[in-house]
Amino acid sequence: MVALNRLISGVSFAVLFVATSAVPQCEVCHLRNDHTLDISASQDFTASSACRQYADAACCSVETANTIGLGGDSTLLYGEQYSWNRCGAVSAECNQWFINEQCLYECDVNAGKFRKDDNCTEDDSSNWKMVGMPMKASQCDSWYSACSEDLFCVGESKNFFDTPGDDMCNQETDCKKFKDIYASASNFCEVLWDGAFTYEVDEANAYSFVFPEGHANPNDVILPNKGFPSPCALHDPNLDGCPSAFDRTIEAEIDQLQRHVFGGLGTDVDCAVCHLRYHHKDVASATTFEANTACAQYADNSCCTAETASNVHNDALYGDEYRWDRCGALSSACQAHFVAEACLYECDHHAGKFRMHDTCVDDEGGDNGWQMLGMPIKATECDTFYEDCKDDLFCAEDSSKSFFDLPTCDFATQCRKFSNIYSGGKEMCEKLWDGAFKYETNEQHAYTWSFKEGSENPNNKVLTAVPHPEPCPGFDPDAAGCHTTLTDMNQRIDLVSEKVDDLESLVFDGAEDEDCEVCHLRNSHTKDVSSPTAFVHQSACRQYSDNACCNAETALNVHTDTLYGAEYKWDRCGPMGAKCQAHFVAEACFYECDHHAGKYRMYEGCEDKDVEGSNSWQMLGMPIKASECDTFYEDCKDELFCVEDSVKSFFDLPTCDLLTQCKKFSAIYSGGKEMCEKLWSGSFKYETNETQAYTWSFPEGAKNPNNAILPANPFPIQCPEHDPDLRGCSTSFTRVEDQISRLQAVSMKRDENDDNDNKENNTLATVGLVLGLVGILLGAAALIVAIRASNTAALACLSGNNKVGGHIRLADPDVDNATMNRTKGPATGMADQI
Repeated sequence: MVALNRLISGVSFAVLFVATSAVPQCEVCHLRNDHTLDISASQDFTASSACRQYADAACCSVETANTIGLGGDSTLLYGEQYSWNRCGAVSAECNQWFINEQCLYECDVNAGKFRKDDNCTEDDSSNWKMVGMPMKASQCDSWYSACSEDLFCVGESKNFFDTPGDDMCNQETDCKKFKDIYASASNFCEVLWDGAFTYEVDEANAYSFVFPEGHANPNDVILPNKGFPSPCALHDPNLDGCPSAFDRTIEAEIDQLQRHVFGGLGTDVDCAVCHLRYHHKDVASATTFEANTACAQYADNSCCTAETASNVHNDALYGDEYRWDRCGALSSACQAHFVAEACLYECDHHAGKFRMHDTCVDDEGGDNGWQMLGMPIKATECDTFYEDCKDDLFCAEDSSKSFFDLPTCDFATQCRKFSNIYSGGKEMCEKLWDGAFKYETNEQHAYTWSFKEGSENPNNKVLTAVPHPEPCPGFDPDAAGCHTTLTDMNQRIDLVSEKVDDLESLVFDGAEDEDCEVCHLRNSHTKDVSSPTAFVHQSACRQYSDNACCNAETALNVHTDTLYGAEYKWDRCGPMGAKCQAHFVAEACFYECDHHAGKYRMYEGCEDKDVEGSNSWQMLGMPIKASECDTFYEDCKDELFCVEDSVKSFFDLPTCDLLTQCKKFSAIYSGGKEMCEKLWSGSFKYETNETQAYTWSFPEGAKNPNNAILPANPFPIQCPEHDPDLRGCSTSFTRVEDQISRLQAVSMKRDENDDNDNKENNTLATVGLVLGLVGILLGAAALIVAIRASNTAALACLSGNNKVGGHIRLADPDVDNATMNRTKGPATGMADQI
C-alpha cells in the first residue's frame, strides 16, 4: 500500500504543480530600510525603471526602481556619501554593474537570507546589513574587469560604507583606479560591501547579480535549504493575499517530488555512455590524472583518458593545424579558457547530448560522431573568455570565423587580434567552434566550461531532462553494470508508459463533470443538486445555464421582491443606475445559482445557536476579487442606499425612511473593501490575490471560472434532514471516493499476486515519483482542470484527515474560528443570504 499512496500522491502533486505555479512568491522581505516592501510582490515597472527583471516578485517598489534607474548611483536612496561617482562618472559598463547590485539588494527577496543579524537588535544597521551571500565568481570577474580603469574612492578598509568624507572625494588624494584598490575580483567582491558577498567558484551554488528581463529569477533555486531569518522586531508584515500554509505545504511537497524525479538523473552519472566519438572512452568512469595535468576536475567521472588530458594543449590530439596558438603563445589567462573548453569536449559526457548528427554521418556521407551543435554555455563565461583573449593574436577563416575552417595560417596576413575578428563574447562563443556552442543568458539552463578540481561537476544538474542520443551505429559500448542517465530515464518512462492508460482511466475518468453537485446553501427556492437549467431569454443568471443551483423561476425574480420581500430590495431609496443594479443582480445570481457558494455556508451543522433555529442559508468569508468589489463601489458610490448605521449591513434594517436613512454609497462605505465585507454581513472577503478569489460575474456561454478556484477547499457536510436525490449523479466527492476504492482494490490484488516479489511495488513507487514529469510529456496537462476538484480530497483521505458524514474535511488555515461574527437571523419569511 505504500506504493499506492506514493502513486496517488504523485498524481495529486503533478496536478497541483500547475495549479500552484502561478502563485506569487510572497516571501517576507527581511532586509529592512525605509523603502523596502513588507513582502515580495509583482510590480508594474515602467520603461525607465531599473530592476525590471524582478517584476514578477520584488521587494522594491516601482518608485525605488525608478529612482535607481534615474540616478545611476546610490545618492538618491542613501545620500551623497554612498555614491560610486564621487571621483567622476564611472564608465557606462561599470555603472550598470553597480545598478545590478543595487537591484539585487533592494529587490531580490533572497538577499534577506543573508541578513547579518538574526535578531535585528544590535543597532540600526542590523536591519539592513548582509553577510556572506555567495555570488558567481564569473560575474564578480566581469564587474571587476568593467571597472578596473575607473576611479573610485573608499576609506582605509576599502569598503563602500567606510568613506573618507561626506561630500565628493578629493581627486588628487582620495581617488584611485579600481585595480589599484582591489588586487583581484575576489578581493573586490568580498571587501567592497564589507563582507556582504563572497566570491564563489562553484557557480551551481552561487547567486547572480543580474539575469535577463522576462526570465525566472535564477536565485530562487539556489541553496534551497538555506532558510530565511525571523522577521525583525517591530516588523509585522501584512501577509493578506499570500499563499496559505496549505499552499506552501503543497509547494514544498512539489519541490521534494521534483528532487525525487530528477535527483538520480543529475547525480548518478558514473558510467554514462560517451556519445562523442574521437579520443573518447566508451563510457565515462573515474580517471587517475597525472599531477598538474589539465582536466583534473573530471577525475571522478570522465570520458577522456589521462593521456588525452595531458595533451589537450599541444598538437598531439588534432594536429598542428588545429592548435589555438598558431599566431604565437597566448596569454596565460586566454590559454586557460581554451584548455577548459578542450577538457569539456573531451572529458564531460554531457557534451555528447549535443552531438550534431544523430546517425553519426555528415551531409557528405562521411563518419562524423565528433561534431557538436548548440550546447548552451553561460554567457558570462563567454564574455570572460572574450575579455581575456581580446588582445591576443588568433587565426580564423574570414567569413565563417571558425577555428576549423583554416587548416593553414599565414602569420603575416591572417593573424589578428581577437577583438578584430569577433565583436564580443556572443559572436566568439557561437562561431569560433563552428556552432558547437550557444551563448545562453539564462545561466541556470547553461553549462560551464570550468569548475574547481575536487568539486562536483555542476553540469550534472543542468537540463537534466535533455536525453543523450542513441549510440552511433556500430558503436557497442560495454556498459555492463552501468547506470546511465539515458537508461535511467528510459526505464522510468517505460515503467510509466506501461501504467499510464490504467491510471488515466482510474483517476481522471469523469472528473471533469461539474454538474450534479450538492447545493449546500438551503432556502425555499434552492435545488437539491446543481444541474443544467433552461433560463428564459429575458431572465438574469443565464451564464449558469450549464450548471445551476437555481431554477428558472428564481433567476427570473432575483431583481424583484418575490424572493425575499419588499424590505430586502436593494432599490428601496429609488431606482438605481443600470451599472450599479447590474452588480447587485450578478451577486444575487452568484448566491442563488453557483454551487461553490455552498463551500462557505456559515454553520456546518446548519443550526444557528444564537437564535436557536436552523440556518442553512447564511454565508461567511467567501473571497471575492478585490477588483470586482472596487468596480462595484465605483459604479454605485453616487447611488442612494439604505443600511443600518453601525454594522452597515443590507439585512439589519427591515424598514427604511426615505428622508432620514437614505444616503449615498460613498457616505456609507469608505471604499470597495468595506462595502464588500459589510454590505452582506461578512458573507464575502475582499481578496487582493485574485488567483485565489471567486468572481461574481462571467459571460454567458463561458465556462464558470469559479470551478478552478480553491479546489482544495471542501464542501461542508449536508444539512440534517437534507437528503438530496443523487441517483445517476456523479459528484466530485463520489468520483474521488470511488476512484480511491478502485485503486486500493487494484493494489491489494497486485500485492496478493506479488507476495514473494517486490518488483511491482517498486514499479508503482517509481510511477508515483515520476508521474509529475512523464504525465506532462504524455499529455497529462490536458487533464489538469479535470482533477483540480478532486485531487486534494484524495490526498486528504490518504493522509488520514477526518472523514465526517461521508465527506472529506480539511482544516482551512485562513479561517480563525474565534473571530467569526454571528449575524442576526432573517426576518420572518425571509430566506436570503448574509
